[in-house]
Amino acid sequence: MKKIKGELGYKLIVCLFNGILKRVRKYTVIHPEKLPSDDGFIVIANHRDYWDYPIVCSIFGTRPVHPLGKAELKKQFSGKILAFMGAVFVDRTCEQSRKRSRVELINILKGGRNILLCPEGTRNKTNEILLPFAGHGAVSIAQKSERPIIPIALSPYGAKGEKRLVQICDPFLVGIDDDLGVANNDLWNCLYNALLSNNEIIKSMN
Repeated sequence: MKKIKGELGYKLIVCLFNGILKRVRKYTVIHPEKLPSDDGFIVIANHRDYWDYPIVCSIFGTRPVHPLGKAELKKQFSGKILAFMGAVFVDRTCEQSRKRSRVELINILKGGRNILLCPEGTRNKTNEILLPFAGHGAVSIAQKSERPIIPIALSPYGAKGEKRLVQICDPFLVGIDDDLGVANNDLWNCLYNALLSNNEIIKSMN
């Protein structure tokens, strides 16, 4: 299988920091059996804070999951780490940048690797469970690449919200003739319902 930019950097970072992460941000995974055995899939997750991506990385271990990040991060230290791990960056205000990043993500999928998208488009700093999706990016890429989407719902819990309950959902498929608006709405509902389920589980743990 062809090497992809950032793959070795990704594995190095995950191996170095995975043990630390599990102590700093303990998490519990629901339905780990739903994680695909074959690579070449699209992970989508809700986005609450900067711990989301490290937790996803930890769940998949050394199986690279290349994230899509906003171009503004490239000048920051976190952006340099992401670039080292093979992230794809996009300037959402630039149509050419959006097209370029979409092609790059599809090429990663076709190369047998995985990508991570946060369809909300920004961190959710509200009291809402899930923000509206910023566009049809995830379902569009799934349709063009003919690869499955793996929705992951991350919910904080604990006295200070320092822990995470992580639910792996069933693969979400987008057919070549599917309406992207309908598919996007169905995907949002899938993630929303998983987050509601997480909240009920967390309540039962108290």
